[in-house]
Amino acid sequence: MIIGGHQAFMNFVGPDSIPGIERLRDCVAQMNKICKCQKHKRGVKNEQCNSFYINLVKTVMPSMVNYLKTKTTDNNIIFYHNGVHEILNVKLR
Repeated sequence: MIIGGHQAFMNFVGPDSIPGIERLRDCVAQMNKICKCQKHKRGVKNEQCNSFYINLVKTVMPSMVNYLKTKTTDNNIIFYHNGVHEILNVKLR
């Protein structure tokens, strides 16, 4: 399974409670409230959300293998930043 960025990650975990996810949820909610016509402001918020996402993936996901196993039957999950920069590859099986 491939998670391409913070929005895909939010869709993947849904409403589940994960340590440290509230900062990312708040950031994504704030970003979604910014009009798409405000490209610069939206871009800045997107980068902030990406930073929260990268930190969360690097610090929390390695210890959550059992949780991740419940979310997919795939053998591994690869977390990417912006769909191209690999952050973490978690082996599940």
